[in-house]
Amino acid sequence: NGEDPEGLFWTLPNPRIGTDDLVTSVEQLVEHCVQQGVRAVVIHNDTDAMAFVDLAAERGFHTPRDFSIVAYDDEFAALAQVPITAVAPPKFDLGHSAMRMCFERLTSRTPASAVIRATLIPTLVQRESTAS
Repeated sequence: NGEDPEGLFWTLPNPRIGTDDLVTSVEQLVEHCVQQGVRAVVIHNDTDAMAFVDLAAERGFHTPRDFSIVAYDDEFAALAQVPITAVAPPKFDLGHSAMRMCFERLTSRTPASAVIRATLIPTLVQRESTAS
């Protein structure tokens, strides 16, 4: 079911088109949260977080009263039935840094040998899916 031994982390599948694998896994996650008394979840992407909100609502649970939900990505989180709080990576900065590194490597006369590390700080965009 994608659960780690402590039950703290789940790996949701990357489903093939036309399958219900993701829905089944998110349903299992909702059930696990209910059984374990989990009141808050952080879900990797907006689509999976939106599925969690919808499937929990189908079972009679309300976001954020019953579950606080935070997504990571912030592509579609604001468009959910309940707008979802999200960790928003600095996509412009990431793209700008990547293009600058590519340009520097293409124009350099020496072969690239060093690993370059960059720290890009995400922001938290608070919306209606989290209890205060």
